[in-house]
Parts: sequence; structure tokens; C-alpha cells
Amino acid sequence: MMEIAKIKHPPSPPNKDFWESELPQRAVDTLLSEDTPAFVFDELIIDEAQDILRNEYLGFLDLSLQGGLSAGKWKMFGDFERQAIYGSANLSQSDLHARLSAPPAEYSLRINCRNTPSVASLAEILGGLSPGYRQVLRPHDGIEPEYLFYHNESDQVAQIELALARLFELGMSGRDIIILSTRSDESAAAGKVKSVAWRGRIRPFGAAEAGGYVRYCSIHSFKGLEAPAVIITDLDNVNRASFEALVYIGITRYLHRLIILMQESIKAHLLPGTSG
Repeated sequence: MMEIAKIKHPPSPPNKDFWESELPQRAVDTLLSEDTPAFVFDELIIDEAQDILRNEYLGFLDLSLQGGLSAGKWKMFGDFERQAIYGSANLSQSDLHARLSAPPAEYSLRINCRNTPSVASLAEILGGLSPGYRQVLRPHDGIEPEYLFYHNESDQVAQIELALARLFELGMSGRDIIILSTRSDESAAAGKVKSVAWRGRIRPFGAAEAGGYVRYCSIHSFKGLEAPAVIITDLDNVNRASFEALVYIGITRYLHRLIILMQESIKAHLLPGTSG
């Protein structure tokens, strides 16, 4: 949209109204004002569709597709139950259907291809997924998720170091590990690790693509990605909006090892039946 609207740089600081209203409107105005659109796609394939169902965005996509959304070829993939965490969408699937001349074909994809059965089951419970997965393709590998509990922030930082030591003992390297937080990078517990053993080996995700650093970022920033080993941190507020969705997204990023850090005070809420 920025390319079409001939905008070189977004506003600074970030402006929600710009991304959700001003930018798409300027892009649509440009397409409508030119005899030949800047580009028209033969087919659209859209991932994370739950985050872009807005009238403003769909208007732009409609003009960018041969035949438009009603007569053109398109596929949208999205998790409308557990991964709509940005709050940018303002339309439901039924609202989308109402824009079209005929309802599209719909398919429910409820097969987990990434996780083992034990973590897929955990994702269903902690993420409040209902109905659950119809099938889990990976076999059980005998490795269960690990839980570490903390009382305060300094305690959590110590637990992060313990988790990292365990993963390295298992043969993991820094490039295999991602530390995910329910908070922003600036307030994430991983950014507060200061011990001599680890402070030079941990970097923010965007700044450490290369090399053997352990990376950390918010769960929001890692949505759609995966890693061999995942450490989930800053689980301390079950009343936070979208908490279940964040937990679900975080734990399903893992491939081989999963370590979950949670505050003692919410243990009974997330893990009913536990004691001590």
C-alpha cells in the first residue's frame, strides 16, 4: 500500500490510524484515480487473515485482484479463534461473506503438524481451544514440556538462566533457542539477564539473526514462526486481555524442547490439580 500510495516512510512514532485508515485510503484513492492500476494480481493467497479483515484493507485487495474479491481467485488462511491478537481486524467472517456475490468455500484445518501430542494437548488446555485438534501428525517423542516457577522478577531471571543451562546441556546452541514473553522487548524478563555467564549471549530477536546468540522477543513478534527450543516467560497475569491466545501461540512455536516459566500465584489456574 505504501508503494502504491507513493509513501516512502511511515510516520514516527508509529501511528495506528495511519496503518488502519489513512494508508489504505490513500492507496485506494491512487488505484481509483489512475487509468491503469499499478498492479493487479491473478490470484491472492493471504496468511494471517484474522489480522487484516478490515473494510479499508479489503477495499484495497479488491482493487488489486483480477475480478475483485467476488469474481477473482483467492485463498485466505487464518486462525480466527486463538491468534487474532493484534486487534486490527474489525470484520467477522460473516461480514466478509456479505461483501461477496456468493459465499466462498470454507474448510476447517484442525490438524496439528508442528507439535507432539503432549504439547498439542497442552495447547488445547492452556489456550482454551474448543473444539480441539482432530489429529496430531507428529508421534510422541517421550519428551514432556518442563515447568519452572518463580515468585518475583529476580527469581524469574534466575530461572531463565537455569532453563538456558539445561538446554545447552542437552546439546542446543544459541541459534536453536528463542525466549518468548507476554510483554514487549523493553520489559521482558530475558532482557534483564545480567549474569557474567549469559549477559553477552542473549540478544533481541531482530538484532540477532546471525551468529550463535540466544534470542528473545514478544510472543506477538514471533507469531507464525517456530524454533527447536522455546522458553515461555512472564506468565503472571491471567486476567490480561488475550492471555489464553498468547499462551497458545507461544507454546505452539516449539519443535523439540519447551520450557514454561510461570509465577507461582497462577500455577493453580493454569495447571489445575498441581500442588506445592
